[in-house]
Amino acid sequence: MPADRPINLPLRLITLDLLGTLLLVSGLLELFNKDSGLIPVSLHFPYYEWALIFIGLLIMLPAVYGLVRHIIDNRHSQ
Repeated sequence: MPADRPINLPLRLITLDLLGTLLLVSGLLELFNKDSGLIPVSLHFPYYEWALIFIGLLIMLPAVYGLVRHIIDNRHSQ
């Protein structure tokens, strides 16, 4: 694959990765900074920070796998 050709990544995979990253970061922020106020107190439940981190990772892992798979498939088809 020539270096000057851009890689066209699927928007759905980028969106999933972005959503997972946002959930992961918000969970870490809530975990390490209790007075951040990012998540309203009315939505707090026991271990909600860990739930945000876990759900973010669950969303990110398949998205990253799909992105890597897409790049590998496109590289071999060229």
